[in-house]
Amino acid sequence: MKQGETSIEEKLIKHLRENHVEDKLIEATFKDIHSDMIFPFSDYRVNQILGIKPTGSPVQSSSVALEDGLFFPLEDEDFVYIPKIKRYVSRERTGFNGDYDACSKSLQMDGKRMITLPEFIRLLKYSKTKLPELYDSITRLGTSERAEWIGASFNSINWQEEIMGYNYVSDSNGKLTSKSEILDRNTLMENKKISLNDYINKNHTPQGLPSKNVESGEEDLLYLCPNNNHSSATKFIVRSNGLVLTCCSYPSSHDLDLGVRVVKR
Repeated sequence: MKQGETSIEEKLIKHLRENHVEDKLIEATFKDIHSDMIFPFSDYRVNQILGIKPTGSPVQSSSVALEDGLFFPLEDEDFVYIPKIKRYVSRERTGFNGDYDACSKSLQMDGKRMITLPEFIRLLKYSKTKLPELYDSITRLGTSERAEWIGASFNSINWQEEIMGYNYVSDSNGKLTSKSEILDRNTLMENKKISLNDYINKNHTPQGLPSKNVESGEEDLLYLCPNNNHSSATKFIVRSNGLVLTCCSYPSSHDLDLGVRVVKR
């Protein structure tokens, strides 16, 4: 970087402050920026995020209000086509600091939606063999925690049967619509460390949850099953000590390291 130029870190901090993010949250976000940057973008990508043309002239930012999620603009090249689901999925997360419902509504207004569990499985399976750098960016452990919402929420009927709701899927005409159904009877309904490989390649239900016969995996993926104590939503979390698929997160939770992966036709 030449003398007098603004660094990536400075650009992003300025952008977050302009969106009324508290300094203590900014500090926590960037504490490990040099070793495990939470926004792994190039200078060109940062300029896109901040709404700056290559010439440096400002353009209108497409970010929405922070409480609805900090949505960075995604271009066509930021998506990868997944043949099995016949959809494009974003390589990067967006919608940082938005809760489950806010992210879903913001994406729906733009004709897009968050990724569902079956689609997330297909993304992992496809990227592991075809796009290993993408798979690595999703699953690689780091010094800072990062997470993303998955389009699956849960409610119980009379504290017994669990209902799974897909947060907006496309119908045969391409229209976004909500969908809910009783959990598959073969769903694993206990917290367990499972094999990520076995989960994405073989032992998952049609709804995308681990099945009862999924293999154990002490160092792979910690699965936290839905419970009937409260309405919940799904997150995929990457921590310094392992991966977590939790189906018991509060939908109202939000954080700067929590984003969403976008699906479009």
